[in-house]
Amino acid sequence: MILIADRTKKLSDLLSGCSGFELAHIHCESFSAAVDCAQKNRIRLAIVTRDLSDRHGFELLSYFQLHFPQVPVIYVSDDSRKETIISAMRRGARDFFEWPVERASLLNSIRRIEIISPKKVPISSIPPDRTSKNTNSDIESQPSVSAGPEENFDIEVYFFGNFRCVANGRGLDHWPSKKGKSIFAYLVYNDSKPVFREDLIDRFWPKIFPEPARNCLNVAIHHIRQVFQGTGIKEKVILLSNNCYVINHKLRISSDVKRFLTYWNKSRFLKVDNRVGPVVNELELAASLYHGDFMQDDRFEEWTISERENLREVYLEILENLSRIYSLDGKPKAAIELCKSIIEKDDCREKVHRRLMLCYHRIGERDHALRQFQKCKEILKRELDVGPSASTVDLYRKIRDDTLSIPRIQ
Repeated sequence: MILIADRTKKLSDLLSGCSGFELAHIHCESFSAAVDCAQKNRIRLAIVTRDLSDRHGFELLSYFQLHFPQVPVIYVSDDSRKETIISAMRRGARDFFEWPVERASLLNSIRRIEIISPKKVPISSIPPDRTSKNTNSDIESQPSVSAGPEENFDIEVYFFGNFRCVANGRGLDHWPSKKGKSIFAYLVYNDSKPVFREDLIDRFWPKIFPEPARNCLNVAIHHIRQVFQGTGIKEKVILLSNNCYVINHKLRISSDVKRFLTYWNKSRFLKVDNRVGPVVNELELAASLYHGDFMQDDRFEEWTISERENLREVYLEILENLSRIYSLDGKPKAAIELCKSIIEKDDCREKVHRRLMLCYHRIGERDHALRQFQKCKEILKRELDVGPSASTVDLYRKIRDDTLSIPRIQ
């Protein structure tokens, strides 16, 4: 029996009476009804939508992962952002579809899941990504590190997206000056390493004479300290020692960038040990922290530019590795959505275009695979004035002539 958890009956209506849909299915509008159904019936597969009448679909995904891990779940949502896809996969989803979904594609996924082994692809069987310098991603098993801080921090700093700071549980929405906010961010980002006073002056007041610039820095530091004292933090947030400013080491400070890089680096070491499950776990945790480019509301601060590009490159490599593993682990639809997210940020990544072609081929969408080659060809010509590589052309010809050896998933 297939369980369909959907506040509306759109999915049930979509599948009812269609040729080849021979399994009986039951429709549940709420989390509680779906749980009751799963406890009383032998469920072979579940299809869960984001909107249930009483709870979010993610909660039902997590419930199945904990209590019925043997039941494969397909997640359907009108939100196809990469954060949603990765969150669904971390909660055990075997496939992801954006609503509205094509009936044929959903039926293919149901049939595919029925024949695919639940075992994960061994890391040794995943072809090496020769142009990538790292590995990443997370799977539903063995969450070695939690997605958020494991302890209570005095200050939590969020660099991805618009810069945010929480002190003693209170969000700092108003800073005395944009310059003061940027100085604090710079000191935290440097991992509490001492920074010479002259370096701060040269970086933030490069066109002002030394004495006025020193006064500006003193005023900015004073205002930063006042902001945090107003949240109940008794210790001085910024200390001056030996002509250097440094974040007070007595304070417990959490940074999303630091956690992001920790997960990413850990995934690289785990890959060496051929441990695909924990590798995917760390990569997904890293990807879940990236809520936008580094300090995207301060794009013209000079010191943020190179860091923004470096972190963006790491993030794209994480998505590339995740899409590669998903594509080989029976999740081509999820891989397709991640590849699209990558191309939105960097459309010249030819290997991502190839992966899209392969994934489309695997799910029987030959026309999409051929069109993807044409898009790749046009983009490379327009942006780089080059043509596709021999490997991309060869893949295109094999798909066009229906001679590709990789079997399609029917």
